[in-house]
Amino acid sequence: MRSMTGFGGGEAVRNGIRVRVELAAVNRKQLDLRLTLPAGLGSLETPLRAHAQRQLGRGAYAAVFSVEYPPDSPLPAGVALNPALIGALARQWRQVAEQVGIPLQPLTLRDVAAIPGAVLEAGAGGRGEVLEALSFAAFDQAVAAVRAMQAREGERLHADLEAIRRRMVEAVARIRERTDESLVNCRDRLLERVRLLGLHLEVMDERLAKEVAFWAERSDINEEVIRLESHLGQLAETMAKPEPVGRALDFLCQEMGREINTLAAKTAETAIVHQALELKADLERLREQVQNIE
Repeated sequence: MRSMTGFGGGEAVRNGIRVRVELAAVNRKQLDLRLTLPAGLGSLETPLRAHAQRQLGRGAYAAVFSVEYPPDSPLPAGVALNPALIGALARQWRQVAEQVGIPLQPLTLRDVAAIPGAVLEAGAGGRGEVLEALSFAAFDQAVAAVRAMQAREGERLHADLEAIRRRMVEAVARIRERTDESLVNCRDRLLERVRLLGLHLEVMDERLAKEVAFWAERSDINEEVIRLESHLGQLAETMAKPEPVGRALDFLCQEMGREINTLAAKTAETAIVHQALELKADLERLREQVQNIE
């Protein structure tokens, strides 16, 4: 079991070129991957996205790539500078420096690479193999770091879900203990109403027996109890699976909510209604935590 939230980074260096990746993940019903790539890496978006989809489950992932080149080094294959933009910016910078009296410093390749639009790709065919290898390596490191954090958070979520599930199992067991008692109480309530109306009926009167049977059938909650017990058993089995289980757990929460609502609507027993309210509260806690699970 893994959480959907996590953060991690990766870095790869070769020939003085450094690629860094920061990867953040938050909750989302489907996989939503956003890649922020600097100029020179744009052509890698499609293969990186396909590579990521093979490793990641549901959730919203945002990956930010950055590239650092060694000062005054030649650009790698597949990357070119935008001289028109750089020249215009340099002229404006000189004018501003002269106006406000700021001393001019020589521009380095690193300074230029940080300017949006200053670095252009020469085309997919000339994509730099070094940049590609570094980008994938740094991204894989970031994914590994995020997955490790998600696994640790998943262990804590599992412990919390199991505690909630056990409380629900105990509540359902207490409801089951009172199902037969509720029928007796139903008969006693009918007798009390008969007494208040001034009618004289014996406990074994046929008309009273029919009325008790009618109300007993309407308020029978055995089916809901059995299904709740089954769902709680499936919940434990699903939580123990190694693959992503968030959608399956969400479905079980919906099914249990339906059974609890039906159970509460069918019974007039105060003790059972109280247990049903406790079940609803725990189910809401369970549902909130399930939204964090991959």
